Amino acid sequence: MAGIKSKVFKVNILKLILNNIPIAGLGDAPGVLGSTSDGNVYIRVHNTDLVDADNAGTEATYAGYVAGGVPISRSVSGFTIDEVNAIGKNTSEFKFGKCTDAGETIRYFSIWMDGATQTLSHRLFWGQLSDDQVVSLNSEPTVPANYLTIKEN
Repeated sequence: MAGIKSKVFKVNILKLILNNIPIAGLGDAPGVLGSTSDGNVYIRVHNTDLVDADNAGTEATYAGYVAGGVPISRSVSGFTIDEVNAIGKNTSEFKFGKCTDAGETIRYFSIWMDGATQTLSHRLFWGQLSDDQVVSLNSEPTVPANYLTIKEN
């Protein structure tokens, strides 16, 4: 039988990854430590489904989009953790770059450890956006505050 994580542990994992808050008391006395500085995770958008752990989907390619995504601080200024529902939400709005060509439709997002690596082992979370975003000439795709839902299963 497979084990299931407690809600408290799910919240603690989200806090460690998205807020850089240590998981106190786990293992050694100080627990699982965060980084010495907050650093960033990187939000990318995609126009094809990421499906599963073995499929990276197709990252947006419209002219003006910066491949590798938008850096978001691993802190409470980057993400809010809802301890009741064990989910993370982006704290503030962020933009993906103004489109300077015909554009495309983006449907999915992913969160990565860094903005350069395409190796799937660096992808932390992924999901579908609540609404498709049609990117067209001179538009600037924007993710409003509290729009993304990040869940630790």
